[in-house]
Amino acid sequence: GGGPKGAMDALVAENKAKYKNEDGTDLPTKERQRRFREDWQNEMARDALERSGVKSTTADLTQKIEQMQQQNSNVFAIPDYFVYMSRAFATLEGIGLGVDPKYTILAECYPYLAKRLLTDDSPRARGALKMLLYGPGESAELDLRKLRDVADGLESYTTSTASAESSLGVSDDGRRAAADQLLSVVLSEEDNYVQSLLLREAAAALDATAREAVASRIAPLRRRFGDGVPLFPPRLPL
Repeated sequence: GGGPKGAMDALVAENKAKYKNEDGTDLPTKERQRRFREDWQNEMARDALERSGVKSTTADLTQKIEQMQQQNSNVFAIPDYFVYMSRAFATLEGIGLGVDPKYTILAECYPYLAKRLLTDDSPRARGALKMLLYGPGESAELDLRKLRDVADGLESYTTSTASAESSLGVSDDGRRAAADQLLSVVLSEEDNYVQSLLLREAAAALDATAREAVASRIAPLRRRFGDGVPLFPPRLPL
C-alpha cells in the first residue's frame, strides 16, 4: 500500500537489497541500520560541501590516509576506531562548512586539546606539547605565538565548561578557574613538563641577560685595547 507505511516498507526493502553480507545473506537489522546511518551522514556532508563550495581539510586528510593504507596494506594498518572517528569528524566539518565557510572541526577541538596538553603529564602529551611549542629539532626556539594560543585555548575550554553564565560571557568564573588550573600545574609539588619548560626558558632568559650585561661592560675595553680582550671568560672544565 501507499502512504507513510508503504514508503517505509519500500525503504526497508531497498536497504535489505543494498546492505548484505559478502556471501549475499541478509545482515542483522542493527548492522543494516548502522550502515544506512553512516552512508546518510556522509551524503549530508558531501551535499553541504557541494552547496558551500568549500573543501573539508579533515575529509581530504581522511581520504589520503585511507588511500595510504590501501596502497601499503602489507606494511601498516590503521585502527578501525581511527577511521570511524576521522569519518565522523569529516561529516561534522562538512555540515559546519555548509553554514560557515571558515568552519574547521580542528579549531573547535583546539581548546580541549590545549587543556589536555597543559594538564596531562604523560610522555605522549609531553612530546606533543614540545612539538607544538618548539617545532622539530633540539635547537628550536619557543614559539611565543603558539604558547599564547595554548593559553587562550585553556581559558576558552575552562570558560565554556565552568558554568552556564561563564559560557555566555556574563561571569568571570571560567577565567578564574583557568587561572587556578594553570597555577596548580605550575606550582605543583610533583615535577611536570610545564615546569621543566618554564625553567628552561627562565634559564635561557637569565643567560641572555647576563651575557648582554657582561658584553656592555667589556665593550669599552675592546674598543680601547682591541679584540685581544675576550668577550666572555673561558669555560671551566666540567
